[in-house]
Amino acid sequence: MSHQEQSVRKNNIIIKGLETSDTTVTQDVKIMIERKLNSKLEKRIDEIERKNDERYEIVQRKMSHQEQSVRKNNIIIKGLETSDTTVTQDVKIMIERKLNLKTEIKEAIRLNTKGGKRKLY
Repeated sequence: MSHQEQSVRKNNIIIKGLETSDTTVTQDVKIMIERKLNSKLEKRIDEIERKNDERYEIVQRKMSHQEQSVRKNNIIIKGLETSDTTVTQDVKIMIERKLNLKTEIKEAIRLNTKGGKRKLY
């Protein structure tokens, strides 16, 4: 193959068996190429969006499951007299006295400060 043939081949575009040089590519062929590229890009975008939607759903399910498991570990104690500053300590003491359990309390929050005071027992 001569040097001239190689340079001609480099400038050729092959479209489904149709071979033509850059200088003779018609507007219709350019449109066909653009449509094909747009079609491929649209398919790729749809595929990426579908994968992102699947990942989003998986993350949502995991977060929901995690929230449910965290809620299962929460205990609500009603009627315990305590101050806002010693809630965790008061809850720990009450559980040790009433239930005879030694426990580790990560956090205790006073939910309702209104209403009448009642004794637990």
